[in-house]
Amino acid sequence: MSAFSFTQEQEMLRQEAKKFAKKELAPGASERLKMAPMELHEALKPLDKKIVDMGWSALNAPDKYGGHQIDAVSMGVIFEECAKVDPYERLLEPCRQQLLSWRLCQRTCKMSGSHV
Repeated sequence: MSAFSFTQEQEMLRQEAKKFAKKELAPGASERLKMAPMELHEALKPLDKKIVDMGWSALNAPDKYGGHQIDAVSMGVIFEECAKVDPYERLLEPCRQQLLSWRLCQRTCKMSGSHV
């Protein structure tokens, strides 16, 4: 039986996600747990922008919409590191990821004149 280990790229991603979670998500995490849905939505906007800036907003979106593919283990690494400091991330990140990818697709389609 072989032991599981991360690839070098996955370990680098884990470190990057851990640093992001500690610096950006941990501050304010307990306050976000107490927020109503619309208040939480507004509070997450600056974090969404930072996720976009890190290049994590179009993971697994089609290449023609500016996305790039990432394997399931790498995606899990990001979610796990974020969820360690912010319980909402465990629930919301997959939904936000898809929403951000959808927004990117919509913008790209509008610019190109095609339909999603």
